[in-house]
Amino acid sequence: MSQLSESFLILGMASSGREKVLYNLLIGAFDASDKVLVCMGKSEDPFYKKIRELPFVTVRDVDDPLTDANDFNSLFLMAPAEVNLLTFLEAFSQKWKQLALPLTRILSVVDCERLARDEDKPYYEVVEHFSDVLLLNKHEKTPSQWLHAYEESFAHRHLPCIVERVKNGAVASVSVILDNEPRRMTHFFDDIDALDSMDLDADNVPDEPFVIEHKLDPYFEKNLTGDYIFQIDAK
Repeated sequence: MSQLSESFLILGMASSGREKVLYNLLIGAFDASDKVLVCMGKSEDPFYKKIRELPFVTVRDVDDPLTDANDFNSLFLMAPAEVNLLTFLEAFSQKWKQLALPLTRILSVVDCERLARDEDKPYYEVVEHFSDVLLLNKHEKTPSQWLHAYEESFAHRHLPCIVERVKNGAVASVSVILDNEPRRMTHFFDDIDALDSMDLDADNVPDEPFVIEHKLDPYFEKNLTGDYIFQIDAK
């Protein structure tokens, strides 16, 4: 019997070319001896069909139950592009924790053409915060000065995620992208003790009784009406 050892969440807008990127990751990392579950919505992208035809891959809808996830070695889930990203991430985290599934890495495919035109900045701000890996796709027609500046900005902003260019839908090293070392800023998806998340030490323990609860990721803070304070369009 198999035992799920890794799972990957894939983010990206519908225009990002993420189906082709996923296809190349699959053929670069797995073979007929593997059992890989891919959860994704139906797509007109030709690589959706190619993913379904891979002999070691089982494709299911993104909303299907995952009660048999441990029958597979690896799992990839592609976030639906039409759902608000914050809404999806919050629901995804709850589902993964309820099912006690490992989350190895969050991989995000970036549509550089749109981002270079200053489109979807709030979306990509969230993506940069939650991702372990940013895969820069569709960069061939973007100004080289912009591309270099964007890549260098991650070091300036102290963001630990891996940033790699995609060429013809493929990455230079699949093993580096699918490595199990976390590189994301957030601990929202991690199973850590609530006390450890509260930034308490011997010098700042409150004198009064206090409730021990997980520190909320700032992007999930809501106003009195229940809406996210950080506004992002559904993509």
